[in-house]
Amino acid sequence: MTRDMMKKYSVLVAHRDPEKREALAAHIRETGHEIFAQCSSRTEMETVVGERNPDLVVSGCEFGDGCALEMLTKLCEEKPVPSIVVSEKAETEKIEKAMADHVMAYLVPPVTARDLRPAIQLVMKRFEEFQELHKENADLREAIETRKYVERAKGILMSTQDLSEEEAYLRLRKLATANRVHMRKVAEILIQNGGRTKTGSDGSDVSSHGPRTSV
Repeated sequence: MTRDMMKKYSVLVAHRDPEKREALAAHIRETGHEIFAQCSSRTEMETVVGERNPDLVVSGCEFGDGCALEMLTKLCEEKPVPSIVVSEKAETEKIEKAMADHVMAYLVPPVTARDLRPAIQLVMKRFEEFQELHKENADLREAIETRKYVERAKGILMSTQDLSEEEAYLRLRKLATANRVHMRKVAEILIQNGGRTKTGSDGSDVSSHGPRTSV
């Protein structure tokens, strides 16, 4: 078992339905993580997330006092927090749109511990990647914008070079480090060249064969 799989997170659980909220909490405990707090409204969740620091939010989408997705999206512009939204299929389109800007995943009910375990691992891994980008870019908005390019570049590498998501990210980071440029620069070149990064002198493919002189 890897260190990431063994890591225990403090999770805020929110859902307007008490039974579904408690079921989510039970499934999260089953995965080995701790329940940080339970919330029944958007307002309550916003207060808890804003004032305290859960490692992860697992939430329904619609509450009696508004949409949790809108609140999480707005909050992440100032205080990023990884989130998993449990939502019906009819709402997945707007969730996918929000995922482009923020570290978020979604699950369609019914949700079990078997569904939550890989979703938690994935969203927390993506959040670690985002935190690395934030270190490169002190400005939070710039880090969020950079993540968009990195996610697109990862997708291209995954499809063109048969890499896993983690392998694609590590490839980007390796190229950025070796060529002493920010990951956004590497991602932009990959996007422009359909998965290939080239040196300016000989046009060699540095994404496949390792960096030579520059990206």
